Amino acid sequence: MTTMGLPPPDEQQFERHAGDAGPALWAYLDIQSFDPMRSELQGQLDFSTTAGMFGHRFGDPIALDAVVIVADGAFERHIRLRRDEPVSPVPIGVDLNRGRVDGYPFDHYRAEVMISARDGIDLGKRLPLKVTVWSQHAAWRYDIAPAAQGLDGDSIDLDITVRRPNQVRFFAVTLYTAMGVVGCIALTIGVLVFLRLRRADTTLASVLSGMMFALPVMRSIMPGSPPLGVRADILVFLWAEVAVVIALMLVVVTWARHGEKAAR
Repeated sequence: MTTMGLPPPDEQQFERHAGDAGPALWAYLDIQSFDPMRSELQGQLDFSTTAGMFGHRFGDPIALDAVVIVADGAFERHIRLRRDEPVSPVPIGVDLNRGRVDGYPFDHYRAEVMISARDGIDLGKRLPLKVTVWSQHAAWRYDIAPAAQGLDGDSIDLDITVRRPNQVRFFAVTLYTAMGVVGCIALTIGVLVFLRLRRADTTLASVLSGMMFALPVMRSIMPGSPPLGVRADILVFLWAEVAVVIALMLVVVTWARHGEKAAR
């Protein structure tokens, strides 16, 4: 039997000891996806109060009555846990309202999330809470740290920042640079032919036609599939496409006016 060693998971743990004594509640926050158009982070919370030989046992009945409060400054959700009842993972959404997709590929989003636990019978009694966060994701980079100024003194306050990984940014910048180069090449060809510094040839029109259709294909393979109309599109993609169209028009007009006539 072959044993393969895997790198440790990208987990972070946060802990808050409440002033009131009581059993600790463990929460596991699994970040699953992020929607930049809605600036919403999707994840799920799982809870446990018991530990086995190799870690906490999620899915077992909870040993206490509790109410878990999750707030992001815009919305607040109360999750009720009942003693001796098994708990299924609870889906949650976090509104990262500081950030817009217009800045692609350098867009980033930020929000503060508060998680606290209270006794299910006496809501004024705070429970000790420990939160483990899984933040590994291929398409996004999640930076999670304790908030400098929390929303509640007896809660776990997390500062969550979402940005695109450096390799995604590099690839997107490379594609936009290639679009700009294609636009400059096309415009150079069109101007030289129009000024009669180069011979008008139908082959050049074919090349420029290929460039005109290649640019939208390059735009469609942008990593992360950003919506059409971000600032980089207006600054690069749109003008590159316009440059290719103008160059094609110049070549065709010059060929029509000064090209060799067909032999009769």
